[in-house]
Amino acid sequence: MHITSRRFRSNLVESRFTPILFTLIAISMRLGLFLSVGIKQHDYQTSFVWQIISPVFSNDWLSLAASTLSIFIIASVFSYINTSFTLMRFRTSLPFAIVLFLLSTHPVFLRMSPNYISTIFILLSLIPLIESYQHHAPRVFAFKSGILIAIAATFQVFTLLFVPLWWYGEKSMHGFKIKSFAAFLLGVLLVLWNVAGFYFLLDNIDSFWITFMNLSKANLIPPLYTAIQWSGIALLALFTIILIVLDIKVFSRERVITQKTLSFIILIAIGSITLHFFYWQQTFFFIYQIIIMLSFIVAHYFSHVNKKGGVYLFILVFISLIMLYVNYLIGNPLQFL
Repeated sequence: MHITSRRFRSNLVESRFTPILFTLIAISMRLGLFLSVGIKQHDYQTSFVWQIISPVFSNDWLSLAASTLSIFIIASVFSYINTSFTLMRFRTSLPFAIVLFLLSTHPVFLRMSPNYISTIFILLSLIPLIESYQHHAPRVFAFKSGILIAIAATFQVFTLLFVPLWWYGEKSMHGFKIKSFAAFLLGVLLVLWNVAGFYFLLDNIDSFWITFMNLSKANLIPPLYTAIQWSGIALLALFTIILIVLDIKVFSRERVITQKTLSFIILIAIGSITLHFFYWQQTFFFIYQIIIMLSFIVAHYFSHVNKKGGVYLFILVFISLIMLYVNYLIGNPLQFL
């Protein structure tokens, strides 16, 4: 192993101080953006319950605190998934650190939103899905996943578009079994039935159906971005493709459960990219999923780096994201996204 990669592993990948370092970096970055740019409040019509709890976060400082707490919960869940199922062969805090860093680079991540709460439940639904791997009775785990996905959908209705992906995930983990398929569907319907009942008791069932109607508002009208914005998107897409391809080469040598889990995470990211093109005018929800899922792929790849080229690539990506952050910190003069 080259001395550069050895230092990279000891000082960052395997260091016990990495979580502390990135916690300080993330909090500093978020405070910097907040004091410089502030928070733009947004009305979320695609949530069943957000209108009830949103007044709590009307204060900008409370909104910032809640969103910051949310990214730490998201990072902790990802870290728990990694350690519980040993998805990475080496002891590392990169899944925790990279999620915190990426969710602190853009002003949109400062405000508390139903996207955060929905994402937390989506990640929690991964746990029973992975636990069902080669289990003789996966229907219990499928039922739990269904309930968690449906709870996520109560905060962001677009989560329901992930249901086919979870069916595929169930199939990849333990093969197609009609009982587990039915249990998953039952879990989803059970939660939605109770939400519908709540609306019925409030004599407001029309609002329940109106929220569902947001799923029909897909379109393929391209955004009116500038040349700089399209160039930036192309560059980010190129980085993403390179890192996914590099990590596929790495996890192809891992245990089967690791391969299946990382392949499913990539599938969620690709599915989110596709869905974002259909719903970019309606929601940023899929952007959250893209970034969070890809952060785990990035963390997995760099946790296995043993050549100096991989270290230089990490430095390049890190500097690029810092430059993106600085662009927003000083008022987005490049008008990038």
